[in-house]
Amino acid sequence: MLKKMISNSDALPKDISRDVSVALINGSEQIKVQNFNGILKYGSDEIVLRLKKQRMFIRGRTLDIKYYNSDEVCICGNIDSVAYVGE
Repeated sequence: MLKKMISNSDALPKDISRDVSVALINGSEQIKVQNFNGILKYGSDEIVLRLKKQRMFIRGRTLDIKYYNSDEVCICGNIDSVAYVGE
């Protein structure tokens, strides 16, 4: 009941109330992704994240995961592209 009330509330941002992933990109050197479900692939030229209904492909050079926890992952390096693919 409470979850339904919160999800229908206009007081909360949609990314929180609807469990939507959020990507914050800082130039071409850093991306922070919130509300992700896991890391599917980790390499210096490609990192693939599992989102709720999609996969996020981050491609570039010298990519590295600076930190991650259950809520957020921070990827640094020379980011060339970010793409979403439905599952």
